[in-house]
Amino acid sequence: MVASPETRQQRRVLGASCTIHFIHDGFSDLVTLLQPIWRAERPERRTPYPGPGPIESTGGG
Repeated sequence: MVASPETRQQRRVLGASCTIHFIHDGFSDLVTLLQPIWRAERPERRTPYPGPGPIESTGGG
């Protein structure tokens, strides 16, 4: 059975959306994990509070 052009277009859009979502989540998680390392490398940019990194990395943020 051959899918209709409309069905193929819908699958293409769904695939592209899932891929973009996966990449966006990956970059968001990467930034969250790297924040403490970046702060340690640049002490002049530190803030007096730990920031969102530890909270977000536990899944609570």
